[in-house]
Amino acid sequence: GVLYRRGERVRETTKRRPPMRLPRRLIAHLKRWRRIDGGKGPVIHAKGGEPIGLMRKSFDAARVEAKLGEEVTPHIMRHTRATWLMQRRVPIWDAAGSLGMTVKQMETTYGHHHP
Repeated sequence: GVLYRRGERVRETTKRRPPMRLPRRLIAHLKRWRRIDGGKGPVIHAKGGEPIGLMRKSFDAARVEAKLGEEVTPHIMRHTRATWLMQRRVPIWDAAGSLGMTVKQMETTYGHHHP
């Protein structure tokens, strides 16, 4: 499975939002959630059942519910995940693909964490 982070009707900007591969375990959960919801629309939605609108607003709500500080941002979480993947010796190709970055970016920025 692939996550396309830029919506179909969202115009291209200078910000890169490359598609990223989803882990098998997450795909299994997404399929289960879709089955439970009866296929009535977006797989990921807010608590009330409505589709998620602004990702930033949704992230902030999830961050507050998880009792995480304001310093926790999507960028920080991505950086942390990249570091952990390298520390766990995940093959660099797989790690880069799951984060939507190139192998070169992964090596340059996080390679020193790979034992």
